[in-house]
Amino acid sequence: MSNPDTAAAEARFMKAAQLFEAGNLAAAETECAAVLEAIPNQPDTLHLRGLVAFQSGRPQDAADHIRAAIGVVGDDAAMTYHLGEILRTQGALDEAEDAYRRALAVDPENAEPRFGLGNVLLQKGRAAEAAEIFREGLAKNPADVLARCQLGEALMGLGDWAGAIQAFEEARATIDSGTGATIGESPELQLALGICRKEIGETATASEHLERALALNPGLGAAAFHLANIALDAGDTETAETRFQAALDADPSLAEAHVGLGVVRQQTGRFDEAAASHRAALAIQPNHPGAWYNLALAGEISGDDDIARIASLLDDSGPPPETAITLGFALGKALDDAGRTDQAFARFEAANDLKAASAPFDPASYADHVDDILQTYTKAHFGKAPARKDAANADLPVLVVGMPRSGTTLVEQIIAAHPQAAGAGELATLTDIAGSLPDFPKGAAKLKAADIDRLATQYAEALRTA
Repeated sequence: MSNPDTAAAEARFMKAAQLFEAGNLAAAETECAAVLEAIPNQPDTLHLRGLVAFQSGRPQDAADHIRAAIGVVGDDAAMTYHLGEILRTQGALDEAEDAYRRALAVDPENAEPRFGLGNVLLQKGRAAEAAEIFREGLAKNPADVLARCQLGEALMGLGDWAGAIQAFEEARATIDSGTGATIGESPELQLALGICRKEIGETATASEHLERALALNPGLGAAAFHLANIALDAGDTETAETRFQAALDADPSLAEAHVGLGVVRQQTGRFDEAAASHRAALAIQPNHPGAWYNLALAGEISGDDDIARIASLLDDSGPPPETAITLGFALGKALDDAGRTDQAFARFEAANDLKAASAPFDPASYADHVDDILQTYTKAHFGKAPARKDAANADLPVLVVGMPRSGTTLVEQIIAAHPQAAGAGELATLTDIAGSLPDFPKGAAKLKAADIDRLATQYAEALRTA
């Protein structure tokens, strides 16, 4: 090929790149095709044509072009990274992981393929590996707000709620240099913070985040769903029903919201409506364990067809232990209601065995835990607790304590009958607060007065909304 031809092709390649940057994809494609006609298999042009095809909504063509470019020059950092991005968006996670790792092998300091790899690992359920990858990437590019949010998402997958909150709050505080707006105004980030705060028992703060998420995006059904669960946990079935319905108005395919609505309807004695809600969830997600369990609990499993469906979910698909436990109890109840007691017993026994295996009871460890509580919560410990500054909380709470079946519920009902008192039921708030403390119960002895006051305020707020 003559030099003038090469120079002309190079000029057309530069024009194609400019057209691509300007968003004129059709013209950019035309220029790329002309270059490749003059210089077949020119790798930079194949790469660019792949990016054009991807932006034009043709991911398979995009991947083919970029693979052809890599076939000419070998593993190039940018090309293999872009190939990974294309494959990840198409759900080809194994191939995407391979592409990202090849890009990192060429350029280990490049944060972009590292973050791409973290995304793939997160999608594949490997949250611990994803978190480590995101941390490595943030060490190289600490200003990447999206990666910090993805680290928070990975930590949520690990149940590290405090770590996730820290990651999201750091992202929230980051200022977008282009707009001057904080990332904290993102509804998705407000939603994530709301979920995390709810998980550690900070329901008042969680509700604020979730309400803010809805204010920013009224169609964010997940925020309404989590607000509904907060209301349901507090025993406010009216608000819970309104919120679950709002979640479904925003996203009718949200199976969990159908189940939540069914639970509310069961609790309020509307069993036919409850069954319809659970059936609606199963129409969306046929293997939803909660829907099957609640139908069984209400005696709404309709005959052998339903029993066979639950059995097939257990026996054919091999669900994870938590799902298998719930489905196992649902199937046992359905079989028992159908008079098939021997089969029911076998299913109950299998579900109980799974439950015992997934959370084995260690008597010695439990005894040590009780001893730690006794040694930590002494008279002297309580004597060091600071007095509450606000007299308004002087009458909160009245705690009714006793062993199961000892009459505590009756005592609560008697107290709640007084016009100046109200029963809150068996709240999990104190358990949630204790679970949020590091090294509980011994860690409680290390709490400072400000920490104790903060936790007392959190508990009082939870009582007011109960």
